[in-house]
Amino acid sequence: MNHYNKDFHLKVGLEVHLQVKVGTKAFSQESYNYGEKQNTCISAWSVGMPGVLPSPSLALIESGIKLGLAMKSRINRVLRFSRKNYFYTDLPKGYQLTQTDPLCIGGELRFVDDDNKEVSVPIKEIHLEEDSGKSIYKSSKVFVDYNRSGVALLEVVTEPCIYKPEHASLFLIELRKLVRWLGVSDGDMEKGSLRCDVNVSVVSKDKDYNRTEIKNLNSFTAVRKSIITEYKRQLEVIESGRDVKEQTLSFDMKTSSIKILRDKSSAMDYRYINESDILPVRISEEKINTIQKELSVLPYIYFQLFYSSFGFDLKKTRLITEDRGRCLFLNLLIDESIKPNIALNWVLGHLMELERTESLSIGSLNIEELVVLLKALQNDKISFYNAKVVFSKYLSSDDLSMEKALSKVLSSSGNKEKLKEDVKLLLSEHPDKVKQYLDGKETLVQFFVGQVMRYSKGMYDPKEVKEIVEEELKSYKSK
Repeated sequence: MNHYNKDFHLKVGLEVHLQVKVGTKAFSQESYNYGEKQNTCISAWSVGMPGVLPSPSLALIESGIKLGLAMKSRINRVLRFSRKNYFYTDLPKGYQLTQTDPLCIGGELRFVDDDNKEVSVPIKEIHLEEDSGKSIYKSSKVFVDYNRSGVALLEVVTEPCIYKPEHASLFLIELRKLVRWLGVSDGDMEKGSLRCDVNVSVVSKDKDYNRTEIKNLNSFTAVRKSIITEYKRQLEVIESGRDVKEQTLSFDMKTSSIKILRDKSSAMDYRYINESDILPVRISEEKINTIQKELSVLPYIYFQLFYSSFGFDLKKTRLITEDRGRCLFLNLLIDESIKPNIALNWVLGHLMELERTESLSIGSLNIEELVVLLKALQNDKISFYNAKVVFSKYLSSDDLSMEKALSKVLSSSGNKEKLKEDVKLLLSEHPDKVKQYLDGKETLVQFFVGQVMRYSKGMYDPKEVKEIVEEELKSYKSK
């Protein structure tokens, strides 16, 4: 980190709000979808009508347990809710339902940083709560959209044990990966499904200085940059002989600047009280064991397998473990005796491209058929390029097996004499280009390769085509 002062260490804690995919809101039955017309995903509860009783979502509780178990938290067996009382335009009831006794206590989240070091961030707690509405400011007026009011949230709170800005953003990336893997949340920061508040303080050998809180950061870059900016600001305050005040802040990404919103000392007393309309929810050992058994192998286990055992590089390992389906598919290929690097290059180098361009669903592929192709590639019977040609033919036909598609391409692409004839034909059709090549414009080799590939409809391996083109052009020089 630039401008880091070794006498004043950075200390960061994160509070992460995750919108949970449970089908309904936290304490009422209406659904919520991002982007719906304002004030259409509402009910009497979410707009604060009097006399309406809350009904906690069991799916939300189960999602919280699932995330807690995945992070090795201790699960609280008795669940209680509290009212957090404050007034704001987008909080129609005048209070928010949350927890003062969290569902999950302790735990950790592990990842590998950019220096290839394993980092463990300790978790303080995970608790359940409902979201507020959204205030929209236009000119001098304030409009309120209550669609988001009452949406189910999990708040993940770390201990203040993050000491690098990069580790804060990597923690969030790993958390997003985990909640997507578990199906708990889509973790989309652009849509507000994952929002982060950052607590920043400075520590010297003699003193722990006051912390500040940066609210509502909605990108990994914003988290990292805001921490750096606030660390520098606090250093300037300390070095000038002033005290760091406990304050709530906002961060402007465009100007990389910190704005003070209010002093913590003037913050309101939330006056937490127990929610008497919801009886304590008791969580049985059987329920916890059932959820534990349903947890699949988690992404960090696969990360360690791919990175440490198979030697994949850090960037590719992060990418392949980002998506659960893609990761499991790769592991299946390796289980079928496909060499790890061949399987990885095929999944990342070709299948991901087809996902983007052709809307291919990796989960729909027949693993046994693909193994036939990759074993041919692994045994040097076919080039990577021609393997892509085979796969394309296989996908475009409903009744063509991989074995037959492979046989067709091999019979055509393996005919070297036919390739030489095609190269000679194409060279004879472009005598002007041949002359330019002979006069020193050697980049025209790629032109001829392109002509041969177009003429053969992509049947040959481009590397082999280039070799034959160069060989034939040399024969022109000797004439």
